[in-house]
This record gives sequence, C-alpha cells and structure tokens, in this order.
Amino acid sequence: MEKANKSNGEISYWVNLIDLTSVFEGVDFQVVLSIAEKIKTSWNKELNRDYCGYNAQACLIKEEESREIYLTLELKEK
Repeated sequence: MEKANKSNGEISYWVNLIDLTSVFEGVDFQVVLSIAEKIKTSWNKELNRDYCGYNAQACLIKEEESREIYLTLELKEK
C-alpha cells in the first residue's frame, strides 16, 4: 500500500479534491471561478470559526490552459 510513502497532508489534499469544472459542467469558466472563490472563502471562515488552531485551509487550483478549477484542503505552513 502506498500510504507509507505519503504524509497525512498529501493524503488529505487528494481525498478532499473537488473538480468544480465537472460539477458545473457547461458553465462559463469565469462563473465557475467566482463560485469557487466564494466556496473557498466560506470553507476558510468555517475552519477558522469552528476549528481554530487546526492547520488546514481551503485551496483553489486554477488551470487556465485546460480551463479546469479544483478546490481542496491543504495544511497551512507553520
């Protein structure tokens, strides 16, 4: 099993990865990007409010060339 080679942060990153482009298939890239920014902001507010001290944050991944947008959780730098 590959878990031995992966940190908890790496596993969390991939497990929580959401392809918003697929969720909003057929919707304009800029509209999906706007939605993604709002979701990211909301998640980060919730994490800070309910889990203050936990070192996770929402992260937006924007692939301009392929027109794909992803959202995930990642560990904050300490």
